[in-house]
Amino acid sequence: MVNDMDQTKVIRTRFWIMLAMVLLAAGTRLVTPALGLFNVSPIGALALFGGACFASPAAALLVPLSAMALSDVGLYALYGNPPSWPTYVCFALLVVIGFCLRRQRTKAMIVGATAISSVVFYLVTNSAWWLLSPNVALPASFPSTFFEQVAWAFSPAAAMVYGYPKTVDGYLACMIAGIPFFPYTLAGDGFFMFALFGGWAFVEKRIEARQPVLAAVSTA
Repeated sequence: MVNDMDQTKVIRTRFWIMLAMVLLAAGTRLVTPALGLFNVSPIGALALFGGACFASPAAALLVPLSAMALSDVGLYALYGNPPSWPTYVCFALLVVIGFCLRRQRTKAMIVGATAISSVVFYLVTNSAWWLLSPNVALPASFPSTFFEQVAWAFSPAAAMVYGYPKTVDGYLACMIAGIPFFPYTLAGDGFFMFALFGGWAFVEKRIEARQPVLAAVSTA
């Protein structure tokens, strides 16, 4: 009976610590826009973390999407930013990527999954923006060569574009225009992945260190 009670306490401790980590990560999404850190979000790392660490696949999917929905309400109230359904699709895909970490959570696997998730976010969100934005011609100032287009993407002129033609050239232009935001996505995913997985590894070690003590008490 003591063993069962101790095991229940350990499970409860894991749950509350994990919930605190999730809420802290989700809450930071309300702060980053005010700091000018656009595309720096904890939700991508949270989706990977949930897929890798949550025992229930349903919880792994619902927790980051619920955190996303709650923070979307806050972002709309604070900044007037409307929610974007393609982002929800993207984070659901990241949960699936997180499932691949369940059997082997090595540093290399986590780093690789983080890089892949950032690329997936870039591809999905920019493709959705190209598809859903108004079908208008590219501005006359849009350059013709690739390197000039990349330089244009970092200029104020790129921020004035509100739509792209539904052609191959329009799609490529939209993807190039998203390049300046990719480093923020990668840096944010890397930081929050380190915080979540590093913090959870520390918690797991503390819990495992208590197991021999619990076992000794139960057999006394």
